[in-house]
Amino acid sequence: MQRFSAAMTETNRLILRRPQPQELFSGICDICVSAWRADGAFLDVLEDKRPQRVASAGTVEHPAGAEDGSHRAESLEVQQFLTSLTLRSGETTVSNDVRHDPRLAAWGPWYARHGIAAVVALPLKRGGATIGTLALFSRQARFFDKLLLRLLGEMADDMVFALDNADRERSVQVALLSAERGQHLFRTLFDAAPIPMMVFGLEQRQVVKVNDLVCQILGIRRDEVLGKTASEIGSGSSGGVREFFEETLRLPARVAGLPARLRASEGAWSNVLLNAEPVDYLGRASMLVVATDVSEVKAAQLAVRARLAAEEANRAKTAFLSQMSHELRTPLNAVLGFAQLLAADEDRKLSQKQTEWVAHILKAGWHVLGLVNDVLDLSLIESGRVEVVAANTPLAAVIDEALDLIRPQAEIHGVELRRGYAQSLDATVRADSHRLRQVLVNVLSNAVKYNRLGGWIDVRIGRHAGTIAIDVMDSGVGMTDQQLGHLFEPFNRLGRQGGAVEGIGIGLALSRQLMHLMGGKFEVTSVHGSGTRVRLLLPFGIEAANSPRDEDAHPIDAAIGSPPEGVVLYIEDDPVNRLVVENMLLSRKSVRLLAAENGRSGIERAIACQPDLVLLDMQLPDMSGLDVLKALRADPRTRSLWVVALSASAMPGDVALAKELGAMDYWTKPLDLQAFLGGITTLLGPSGRAVRKAMGRESKSGSGDARIAESAQSL
Repeated sequence: MQRFSAAMTETNRLILRRPQPQELFSGICDICVSAWRADGAFLDVLEDKRPQRVASAGTVEHPAGAEDGSHRAESLEVQQFLTSLTLRSGETTVSNDVRHDPRLAAWGPWYARHGIAAVVALPLKRGGATIGTLALFSRQARFFDKLLLRLLGEMADDMVFALDNADRERSVQVALLSAERGQHLFRTLFDAAPIPMMVFGLEQRQVVKVNDLVCQILGIRRDEVLGKTASEIGSGSSGGVREFFEETLRLPARVAGLPARLRASEGAWSNVLLNAEPVDYLGRASMLVVATDVSEVKAAQLAVRARLAAEEANRAKTAFLSQMSHELRTPLNAVLGFAQLLAADEDRKLSQKQTEWVAHILKAGWHVLGLVNDVLDLSLIESGRVEVVAANTPLAAVIDEALDLIRPQAEIHGVELRRGYAQSLDATVRADSHRLRQVLVNVLSNAVKYNRLGGWIDVRIGRHAGTIAIDVMDSGVGMTDQQLGHLFEPFNRLGRQGGAVEGIGIGLALSRQLMHLMGGKFEVTSVHGSGTRVRLLLPFGIEAANSPRDEDAHPIDAAIGSPPEGVVLYIEDDPVNRLVVENMLLSRKSVRLLAAENGRSGIERAIACQPDLVLLDMQLPDMSGLDVLKALRADPRTRSLWVVALSASAMPGDVALAKELGAMDYWTKPLDLQAFLGGITTLLGPSGRAVRKAMGRESKSGSGDARIAESAQSL
């Protein structure tokens, strides 16, 4: 028991240091020799289904340094044979008389030469599978009795427990200190131990020894503890623990890892594990009681649970938003698709009233899509999954685009758009042009919605504190100080939710976070009844010395006006979505559309007809669009086909994965008619045909994938 106490103390100290696996393995072997007093120990771990020696200790090491080459090889074979016996059976291999054990007869001379009388090999198991062995040698016959084997098994379990905590969280196991041979050594170790310990005499069930740490924790003197029973000093522990220990001292019985709570002198409670072992103290039967503080471990476990719960909640939210986006975009594709087709139908002109109705449908549909996009962006920013790409961005061009997008809304509300930035057309900022345009559209949209009939909006550019300042000023209704205090709260419309102005109150919250991601600032000043000024601050950009001229940027697009022609294969299971695309392509007379209703038939048609372009839905009934992409890229007959993902799934991860697997672009539903036809014209027009022709020559040499990537960039 003394050896067990010492071994378990060293083992737990080793584990609490959070060692690396190699340090843990070496430490365990050292403990087996120093505390268990084995003559040798080694530890093998399976790597690629073969045992590999990772640590050893003692005088019977692998292999003994004094042996010559042949003897060292023999030593290794003996130890490998013992390991293989244990790995095959998955059970402990023990022999307390190796010279008469038929299993080990072949290695008798080796055991005799080294004086080995007993061996044991314990399997190390994780998750029900044997992952290695811990073997001990002893020159003492019948060394490994049942009790020692059980205790060795507990030590091996502790080691596996430490390995299982791969996240390096501090784990605490039972730590028991007990007397070593010699009373002086016992007292030294007992008093210097960094954990609270007491010794109870079993005859009177009173404290006969206590270390300083117990007195320090309980805030009492040593003489106030000695000679007291558990009940008399139990004010610092829970009632159930006191009764349990009294019963234990009456039996006596071993206690291992009993959860309890102890109250310190300042009144704070600590979570501990209590352990008790029968010991002989000064010739009297006694119980050694040890308390291991696991408060930090408990707190760490709670923190891990909280983190895992938060991660699970975030995954659930992401899955919900992705599904919500898909479910909303799919019907919107039909609504907006057919509405755009009605508005663009030259053969069947709509009446003025019908044209107005279609305009209302389009306005409402695009508004709903904008809300869906804003909710997704806000959620992705909150979860840290949105990236911005800062680059030199000509500011005036981005503002022009934003004003063009907002102009129809301004005309409906009778609001004048002023271009006060016209004198600063050469300003360049470091920003993500797409995200900056999104911010400007949000700001301008609010300036229009909360303006007055005949009002104005002015956009200006200037320098401010070493940055470029974009000021958006309006003559609108303005805000009170109280409203400004809640301006950036998502879904808070500042008391205007009952009015006629559309929105759900996340535009400005999203815009401010996007500006922060771009390294900028978002400032708002407002006077109730007089208007609002929004100031966007961004770092200066650096104009490239040798930037390409516009006329040289895309030389292959010179003939973009020529009509597109070719075969398009649309792999889509939804008949309404197929009908939308079919009617959008009616105006492109030289484009022939083929359709497939699932992934497998789509792959077969792609092989058979070799289309010029494949439009691929990402959610198909029999297989995912990603699986279809993999199959097309894996088959030499379809490897060089151009594939564009066409999906209602708009999450950035979905887009990135599709492009990584070989999609040259990713178009999201609902489709914008003009953007869709522009994309078709680019891919199937003269420039696209020229690239495909070049690819056709290159792909025969097996470089189709690289050429697809290059063509996507050039187009």
